[in-house]
Amino acid sequence: MASNSLTTAQTTTQNRLRVFADAFKGYMGVMPIVAAALAPLLTFLKAIPRYESQRGTLATLSGILGFLLLAWLFYVRRTIALGSLIRGFRFLINMIPFLLIVGTVASFIGYFQLLGVSTGTALTLADKNQWTYAEKDKSVGFKTESDVLKHWDDRPVPYSASLQLLYLAIFLAAECAFVLMALREYINDTRRVSELEWMFGKQDAQALTEMQESIQARLKREAAQR
Repeated sequence: MASNSLTTAQTTTQNRLRVFADAFKGYMGVMPIVAAALAPLLTFLKAIPRYESQRGTLATLSGILGFLLLAWLFYVRRTIALGSLIRGFRFLINMIPFLLIVGTVASFIGYFQLLGVSTGTALTLADKNQWTYAEKDKSVGFKTESDVLKHWDDRPVPYSASLQLLYLAIFLAAECAFVLMALREYINDTRRVSELEWMFGKQDAQALTEMQESIQARLKREAAQR
C-alpha cells in the first residue's frame, strides 16, 4: 500500500515537472535549448569577451546557478500564483521581469566598461613587470587587450570578482525574467484560464477566495468518490 502511494506521488511529481517543461518549451517558441543552458554555451562559444583563464569557472557557475534559479522559481510557484491575484503584489510580479531586463542591460554595459578598465590595468602591469607569453615557441609581450584576454593565464586578474559577478548577472537576470514570464503562462494553463478570462476577468482577492473554495470542493468530491 505504501509502495503504491509512493509510486503515485512520484508519478504526480513527474507529471507536474513534465507539464511545466512543456509549457516552458512552448513559451520559448523555436529556441533550441532552455534558457538555463544558454550561459555556459555562450561562454564556451566566446560570444562575450572574457579572460580565457576564467572561462571554465564562468561556464560552470552560470550553468549551475542557472538551473538552481530555474528550480527555485518552480519551487515558489505557489507564492507567485497566489500573489498574481493580489493587488499590489500583482503589480510587483508584473514589474520584476521588466526590472530584471533593465538589470541585464545595465550588467552588460557595466561588464564591458569594467573589462576595459581591467585589461588596461593588466597592460600597465605587463609593461611595468615586462611580462610575456609564449606563442609559437616565441616570447611575446602583451600589446593589446586581446593578448591580455587570451594569454593572461594564471596571473591575478584586475577586478576579477567584480567582472565575474557582472558576467553572471547578465545571464541570470535575463533567465530569471524569462522564467518568471514563462511561469505566469504555466500558472494560467494550470488554472485553465482562457485568454478572454485572463484579459478581462476579475483578478482580485475575492476571485482568489472563490477559486480556492472551488478547488477544495472538487478535492472533497474526489476524495469521497474513492
